[in-house]
Amino acid sequence: MNFPEEDGGIRGVTPRLRASALLRVRTLWLAPIALTAILMFFMALFYIGAIVNPTGHLSGLPVALVNEDSGGTVQGSQVNFGAEVASDLLHTSAVTSRLSLDEVSYAQAESQMNSGNAYAAIVIPPGFTASLLSAYGLSSASAGTPTIQLPTNPRAGSVGVQLATGVAQPALQQVSSAVGSKLSAEAAKLGAAPRSGFDTASPVTITLSPRTCW
Repeated sequence: MNFPEEDGGIRGVTPRLRASALLRVRTLWLAPIALTAILMFFMALFYIGAIVNPTGHLSGLPVALVNEDSGGTVQGSQVNFGAEVASDLLHTSAVTSRLSLDEVSYAQAESQMNSGNAYAAIVIPPGFTASLLSAYGLSSASAGTPTIQLPTNPRAGSVGVQLATGVAQPALQQVSSAVGSKLSAEAAKLGAAPRSGFDTASPVTITLSPRTCW
């Protein structure tokens, strides 16, 4: 029995589409390709940006902040530059947006470093203010070089350590310059003579030291 054909096909049978016919329908294949290309572009952009500027693409790296400074006295007024440094770090968005600073005691910082819960620690020693006042001639007491310690924790991961110190070191250098400007003005006002050969513009020495245990 012969069946009548309609439009070159057999009634009741779904016509098959050739691959070449599908390719001619651009809306079927151009949209997925364009979407994939866009996604690959943004993924590559993010990846390259993270390689070129890794510190700009990080956030929340744990770093302990320890202030043991006992302060000092200038013209009868109590000062504590360790507290000022800690406050500046905690209120600087370029630092807090990338590092998770945890203000703790030295013993707590030890525990965090030993357990691998901190990549580094910023340690302001007990005689920090005293050493600054002595260096600027604002105190008759003899004291050492103003220093902030930056011990790192290689066991937590070398990449994390490098990124954390890459944020902390420049921030501490900026704080050092700010402290230097303040103390230079105070020394000039009181007619004090800074220590010979001392760098009054950037008075704080930052010591970076890897530690495998505390």
